[in-house]
Amino acid sequence: MKTKRTMAGILAVAMAASAMAWTPVFAAGEIGVSAEKVSAKIGQEFTLQVSLSDVPASGLGGCEFSLAYDSTIVTVTNVQAGAITETGADEQSSAFAGEAPSFDCNYETAGVIDVIWATGLTDSTYWVKQDGVFLTITGTVNESAKVGDVSEFKIQAIDREVTPGSGTKNDKVAFVSLDANGDVTSYDTVLSDGSVTVIGDDVTTTTTTATTTNKPDVTTTTVTTVSGGEDRIAYGDTNLDGVVDLRDAISMNKYLAGLITWTSEDQAYKNADVNADGSVKEDDGTILVNFVINLISELPQIGA
Repeated sequence: MKTKRTMAGILAVAMAASAMAWTPVFAAGEIGVSAEKVSAKIGQEFTLQVSLSDVPASGLGGCEFSLAYDSTIVTVTNVQAGAITETGADEQSSAFAGEAPSFDCNYETAGVIDVIWATGLTDSTYWVKQDGVFLTITGTVNESAKVGDVSEFKIQAIDREVTPGSGTKNDKVAFVSLDANGDVTSYDTVLSDGSVTVIGDDVTTTTTTATTTNKPDVTTTTVTTVSGGEDRIAYGDTNLDGVVDLRDAISMNKYLAGLITWTSEDQAYKNADVNADGSVKEDDGTILVNFVINLISELPQIGA
């Protein structure tokens, strides 16, 4: 017999952050919500992925958040649910499966994308239980944009009243689970905003050198960024936060272990190719770890 979603379950998860009276239990651990930093030329299309990390093994029954961006620089044309949302929840017997699918979003208002994922199912089999791409945003860079313009994609709470007519604004990014009794468990989040940078036709190479002093040693590290044209490669920055550190090595290891997926067109994949041979393999993982622990001081390691 198929599991049924109830209207009470849908509402409890979907409105957990605001409209219902509830006392959440905050679970241990934090869920990472990160948007990519990508680039595109004026008039060209871009894709920007929003991913989840450190999803609890028990799973997520629902979430809601918003992304704010500069509509004078870019126009969003589509928002598509990611692979980790395909849990089979929509195929369960329910009057709401077709009318209110688990993933829904609103991007009709320029500059804002409101997102919700809520099954209402208390059977955690149909919850989100893995790290990976939660959604993909597609859009174009406006013809009025200028090279060097940056539209941030800021992850934030959905802009609405806590309850209709209350005059109090919702201020919660909600990631929750719902048990059979209707009790809600809420998870803390670590948010990493994304961006779209407008680039031109010229390709330039920028080398950034940082000197770190660890008594008695002095280590100089160099990261080369290739920007302009079609690509902007920040070697080693696999989590796209603008810094190369342990977190990038962890992202690289997750990719190599098959826990997350990148295509050759993804910025993370391009950044992960730290020996610049056109592919991402175990050697790249070793090189990145060696860079993080200062065994090598430059990226990329061409020919390594």
